[in-house]
Amino acid sequence: MEEKKKDHEYELACLARQDDETALEELINIFMPMFKRLYREISTFYDNFHYDDALQAGRIGLFKAIYFYREDKNMAFHNFVHLCALREMRSWQKSEMSHYYIDQKPILSLDYIIREEDETYLVDLISKDDYDNPEVISMNRMKLENIFKTYDPDKTVEGKVLKMKMEGYSYKEIAEAVNISSKDVDNILHKIRKKIG
Repeated sequence: MEEKKKDHEYELACLARQDDETALEELINIFMPMFKRLYREISTFYDNFHYDDALQAGRIGLFKAIYFYREDKNMAFHNFVHLCALREMRSWQKSEMSHYYIDQKPILSLDYIIREEDETYLVDLISKDDYDNPEVISMNRMKLENIFKTYDPDKTVEGKVLKMKMEGYSYKEIAEAVNISSKDVDNILHKIRKKIG
């Protein structure tokens, strides 16, 4: 009986591989209890792993199993689905954990105003000891070239804002030159920093 069930699962997988939606739906229904069980096992270690995310990860694992399963590898399709679903759920869980810890850390913008009267920002107070180091200069030059490939100062507002900030203009001066508000300048620089790490 168990052998027939495993053969049936493999037959459904072959049909699903040929884009048979009915076979795929049946496979999802067959393996859904497995995904729920795996979720219960994983969520005991990590509270913020959401149920719907876990089931979605299980489905992705099933899709991978359908398309990558090879009968000649001496592993039952059922076991391969279990392995793929577990890997996908653990991967999703790690991703969720990294986002969770990032969200919990207090973040202070380098554009935080220290003194409003003369527009002194936190970035202005950072030590400049590394600026004479040739290795740091070379690395920074390469980073800068990559940044300006994405944010061309001649074509984008972001590029103009970034270039002016690097040339030492204040937020107020940049805002007037580009015809946007100081808050928009801050938002643009924050987004760029977030994007380039």
